[in-house]
Amino acid sequence: MIYRDSDHLKRSMRSFTAFLVENSQIMRDGKFICDACRGSGSVVPDHIQADPVEGHKLSPRTACSACSGTGNWSERQWRVYFKEFRHRYRAAEQATNASKLLVKKALSKLTDDEKAALGLEDRA
Repeated sequence: MIYRDSDHLKRSMRSFTAFLVENSQIMRDGKFICDACRGSGSVVPDHIQADPVEGHKLSPRTACSACSGTGNWSERQWRVYFKEFRHRYRAAEQATNASKLLVKKALSKLTDDEKAALGLEDRA
């Protein structure tokens, strides 16, 4: 999924319905498109290198293993994908918050002169 900004990502993480609303490109003609092949039903094998000029335009393609070449996923598959994605997002968010807290604690132990020497006098 491609997210425009962090607010778009946060709104998508609320619920599966919010995820569908924020990511309307995952549905085409009332069907859920496959995230692996973006609805085409075919993918370029991993061992094929892209041409330096043409890219993968002329590369041989195989049927997508995620959707069996149909280009569609079921709602259940998208729900599983969403649950895994939300779990990874929350874990990354917790790690980021922990590192921010650690930096804040370290900065609180510095004197004003040390902060000025590091160029951090405006940070709290």
